[in-house]
Amino acid sequence: MPRAERLIFRTVVAVAAVILLLPTGLAAKPEYTHVTKQECGYCHASLKDRKLTEAGLYFRQHRTLKGLTSKTAAGK
Repeated sequence: MPRAERLIFRTVVAVAAVILLLPTGLAAKPEYTHVTKQECGYCHASLKDRKLTEAGLYFRQHRTLKGLTSKTAAGK
């Protein structure tokens, strides 16, 4: 393989690797786990389709879990 073709091939492979390794666009942020003291699954029902639990919906609205009760989480 000529030198120019190798360079193009390596560039394409590198770009593809970067694209595949990029986050999938989740709105969750690692610092939220520090703020809430909860694991990701506490607020996220599914990481694939971005569905939130009641706690996640509460956090989205209030930016805190303070005030979240079992009645609030149950949607009552």
